[in-house]
Amino acid sequence: MRRVKQYLAAGTHAVWVLDSDRREVDVFEASGEERTLTARQILKAPELLPGFSIKVAELFDQLPLRRS
Repeated sequence: MRRVKQYLAAGTHAVWVLDSDRREVDVFEASGEERTLTARQILKAPELLPGFSIKVAELFDQLPLRRS
């Protein structure tokens, strides 16, 4: 979280933190909005990357499933 705060304080518009264990993406925005996207959701930021979108699960497709 320290690094996320540093990036945002330096002027970054958004920080995406991928968690391969949970297979989720935590999204932190300069506006203060925070959200967690699960494998079934779509990651996109049209204001930063027009036309880019990817299903969160696809980010982890090449990783082996971890069993707890």
